[in-house]
Amino acid sequence: SERYVFFKKFEHLILHNPLGSIGMESLYMPGYLRYISTHFEAFQAANASFQPKNTSNPYEPFPEEGFSNLTHLLGNKNDNFPCSEMTYEEARWNESTCVEGKWYPPKCHPSSGDCKELYLVSPVWSGGWFEGLIKNLELDFHIVYLGEEGLKDHIEELYQQKRGYIHYWWEPEVLMVRLDLVRMTLPTYSDECNSKLDPDPAFSGIDCESNSQNLFKVINKELAAKEPDLYNLWAQFTITNKNQVEMMRTVNSEAGGLGNFSVFEAACHWLQTTNVDWSSWINIVDAAEEGEAESADGEDLKMELLLVIMGLCATVLALITLITYKILFHQRTQVTEFRASIQGPPGVGSTGYFLFTDIQDSTSLWERNKNDMYKAIQLHHSCVRTLLKKNQGYEMGTQGDAFLCVFHSVDDALRFAISLQLSLLTIDWPLQLVNDINEIMATRQQEIAKMEAESSHLRLTNQPNHGHGHPSCESSVGGKRRDKLWYGLRVRVAVHCGEVTSMQEISGRIVYSGKPVDETKHIIDAVVSGGQVVCSEVALSTASETLLADVCPLHLGRWEMEDPPRQLELVSLTPYSLVARHHHFLPLKSIKQINPAAYQSPQANELATLISCS
Repeated sequence: SERYVFFKKFEHLILHNPLGSIGMESLYMPGYLRYISTHFEAFQAANASFQPKNTSNPYEPFPEEGFSNLTHLLGNKNDNFPCSEMTYEEARWNESTCVEGKWYPPKCHPSSGDCKELYLVSPVWSGGWFEGLIKNLELDFHIVYLGEEGLKDHIEELYQQKRGYIHYWWEPEVLMVRLDLVRMTLPTYSDECNSKLDPDPAFSGIDCESNSQNLFKVINKELAAKEPDLYNLWAQFTITNKNQVEMMRTVNSEAGGLGNFSVFEAACHWLQTTNVDWSSWINIVDAAEEGEAESADGEDLKMELLLVIMGLCATVLALITLITYKILFHQRTQVTEFRASIQGPPGVGSTGYFLFTDIQDSTSLWERNKNDMYKAIQLHHSCVRTLLKKNQGYEMGTQGDAFLCVFHSVDDALRFAISLQLSLLTIDWPLQLVNDINEIMATRQQEIAKMEAESSHLRLTNQPNHGHGHPSCESSVGGKRRDKLWYGLRVRVAVHCGEVTSMQEISGRIVYSGKPVDETKHIIDAVVSGGQVVCSEVALSTASETLLADVCPLHLGRWEMEDPPRQLELVSLTPYSLVARHHHFLPLKSIKQINPAAYQSPQANELATLISCS
C-alpha cells in the first residue's frame, strides 16, 4: 500500500505508530429512516416483488429515476457531469458507461423507473468499489454522480426535507457529526472479496463492504532521541474516532456544539472537558527529583507539553478529514492499478521487464471513423487489462492508445504479448473498422509484395529442428493454422529488460524512468508492423524452456540505439499458429542495423530455428 511504501522509504528518518483512529468509506442513509432496515438483505429480499407504493418495501422512501435533475444541479453541459466520456479512461472503464451522467447496473434501464437513485461522488472516487457492489448484490439502485461539493449540498438539502436517500460518504468527517447518518450494513470485508476488485463495474466481483484503515502518527527519529519527554508524549498520545467526533461537535453549532470556536480553541475546550486522562501523556521523570528549581522547570515543561497537546489535537481536528480521504482514496486507486501479483510492481534494484504496445495506423483509423474507433479502443483496452491481470503485469500508464507495462519476469511479459496477439483475433470488432484496416493495408501491398519477393527466405517452412527443444516451425504452417492471420486492430509489442534505477508515484501510479525504459521506447518506435512482438535477446535469454516451446523466433540481427547508446540483439516472436506473419513483417526503422538478421544470411535457407535460447 502507499502507506507501506512511505514508511519503508523514510524508515531511517521516522517512527510510526497507530493514532488510535480508523478511517472508512461506506453507504449511508439518514437516521430518521431507522424504521427501514439498513441491512442489504432486506433490499435483496424486496427485489423479487418490487412495489414502490408498498411501505413495507425498503425501496419505497428513496427517490425515483429522474428525481435529481443533473442539468439543474451541474449545469447544462455534458462535460460538467462527473461521469462522462472524459472520465472513462481515468476511471479505467472499458465496458461500463454512463447515460446522461448516471450509471446503471445490468438490471436497471434508463427511464424505465425500475430502480431508485443512489448518490456517489464520481466513478474515479472509490475506484469502482460501490458500482461493483450494487451490481453484484443485485440491488435496485442506479447511481447518480454529483461531485464532492454537489453530493454534500444535495444530501444536506434532502436531509432538511426529511426525504429518503442513500449516499456514499466517509468517516470520521464533520458531515457525520452535523447530520444523523446511519451506515448501511453490508457483507463483511475479506481479502478474497478485495481480490475480485476491478475498476470497471462490468468486470468487478466486489460484494462486500470497504475495508477500514488505521490512521498513523509519526515522529522524527532524531527529535525523539534528543527530546525523550516529547517522545514519551508522542508514544502515549492517542485520538480515537469518538474523540474526533467530540471535537468536531464542539466547533459545529448545528450539531449542538458551542460554535464560533477556532480549531485551537476547540482542542483546548476538549482537553478541559473530556474524561480522557491526557495527563498520562506527560511524564517528566527527572525534574521532581532534583529540587525546587528543577521542579519549577518541570512544571514549565509540562505547560509547554500541554500546549503541544493542544496543538496536536488541533492538528488532528483540522486535518483528519483530509487524512482520512487521502488514505481511503489512495488505497482504492492503488488497488485499481491491476497489481494482480502480491509482489506489487518491481522495485528499485530489481530487474524490470518492460513491455510497450502501440496500435498500427491508429491516427488514420481515427480520421476515418471516430465512432467505430472509439468502440475499438474500448475493446482493445479491456483486452489488454484483462490479460495484464492474468499475467501479473503492472500498468504504468497509457500514451494515447499505447500501453506502458512492466512485469517481474520475461515469461509473464511474453505470455501476455502472445496472448494479446491471439486474443485480438477473437474480438468482435466493428465491421466498418475491419474494412478500413483492410483498405489501409491494401495501399501497402506493393511494398509488402516487394519485401516478400526480395526475401522469400523469410518463410519458415521446411526448417529442421535447431536442437534446443523447439519444434520445427513447419509444423505450425500446415492445415491446423488458424483461419485468421489478421483481424481487427494490429498491435505491435516491444519487450526489453533492465535494472530498475528510478521509480516514482504519479497520480496513484508507479512510473519508471532510466535506460531500460528509454531502450524499450526505441524498440517500439522501430517496429513498423502491427501484430509483431519484438524482444531483446538479453530479455529472452532469461525465458523458461516452457515459454520458448510456445513461440517461433526469428532473429532480426544487432541494432544500435541512440540516447542512451547501446547495441542490442533483437528477436521477432510469434505463436506457432501465426508463424506465417513473418512473411509480412517489414524491416525495423529509426535504429541502425549493425549485424544482419538470420534471414539475411546467405545460408538462410539452411538455417534451423533462428535463435539459440539456451
